[in-house]
Amino acid sequence: SLRSVLLATDGSTESGLATDVVARWPIFDLARIHVVSVATDSRPARAEPQRAWARSAADQRTVDAAAARLMDAGRDVVTEVLAGRPGAQLVETARRRSIDLVVIGSRGRTGLGRALLGSVAGEVLASARCSVLVVKPPPRRPPGRG
Repeated sequence: SLRSVLLATDGSTESGLATDVVARWPIFDLARIHVVSVATDSRPARAEPQRAWARSAADQRTVDAAAARLMDAGRDVVTEVLAGRPGAQLVETARRRSIDLVVIGSRGRTGLGRALLGSVAGEVLASARCSVLVVKPPPRRPPGRG
């Protein structure tokens, strides 16, 4: 059974799909869900305090929206906004909080797109000491097939 789950969210459609999985699947009924977002802007916050505040507020709204969906589904939820490299922060938070499962959305990029842009889900999958559930969107159907 799952006691502690980390749900990574960034406000994307893919992280919304991951949130829906955690809200709907019965395996998550008794787990505490840690909803986490990672602010990634590398510019020093003291150089632009107003901009840093706006980023922080946006990240908090993202976490709060996911948490509200989960609480509506009866989940036990705590939230946190982190700062730094997303993959490393998620892995470290999972380790520090003794997380049983990390749930993360993925755009499902492959090949050159993944090599150029990197993959937070891939980094978490490769580095986490706990289980990882990667939620990908359904495959797109070619036009004209339905």
